[in-house]
Amino acid sequence: MYGDRMMDHYRKPRNQEDPGEEAVEAENPSCGDHLEMSVETDEGRVAEIRHDEDACAVCTAAASIVSEEASGMEIEAARSTDYDWLETELGTDLSPMRKKCGMLPLKTLHRALDS
Repeated sequence: MYGDRMMDHYRKPRNQEDPGEEAVEAENPSCGDHLEMSVETDEGRVAEIRHDEDACAVCTAAASIVSEEASGMEIEAARSTDYDWLETELGTDLSPMRKKCGMLPLKTLHRALDS
């Protein structure tokens, strides 16, 4: 059903650690996902992303992939990531119901960059 990359990130999430007190929190009430994410920047780039979640497989994998792939990006490039970018990174198509789960980490990244 889901691609190998997505399942690998679900089973072994990268950068999943305490995001600290400055974390941005987000929830997906339709499935109960809860996510906390912090972003550190340095010289116009995303330096580090940490996340922790109580979430479904799609959200957990997406948070891991976002944290890995957006690290090192210029801040403006990270802000401009969208669903098409995420879908490519996940390596799988998501059903309409699962798109909300996948987008939660990306929207949280954008909010963290803006805070």
